Amino acid sequence: MMPLKYLHNHRDYREAMQQIDELWESIPGTYEYNLYEILVELLDAYERDHWSMRHAHPIEAIQLHMGFLEYGVEDLGKVLGSLALAQDLLDKQIPLTVPMIWKIHLQWQIPSDSLIRPYELA
Repeated sequence: MMPLKYLHNHRDYREAMQQIDELWESIPGTYEYNLYEILVELLDAYERDHWSMRHAHPIEAIQLHMGFLEYGVEDLGKVLGSLALAQDLLDKQIPLTVPMIWKIHLQWQIPSDSLIRPYELA
């Protein structure tokens, strides 16, 4: 387990993510659960400071998230239920729909308000 520290870079962030995965089923009130809660707060602060997407173009917000977590179009296809749909979305051939926004928000925790801005198709 890595020592508890402020997250200064992407490597620190990924290590904290791994640690959170290990602590996911900790029992409330235990040391492990307290550590889990602190790491979640550190991740939240790092994400706010380093890759806020609130002002990004909706598709750029998705692409930023995908790049940061090393996701591919196949991963987006799994979220949306179709690889072709995911590719068309990223190519700006189709607009984001409310059901798509909801799925992306729930599964990838991208703030929904960063996905609802209108944009022109290619």
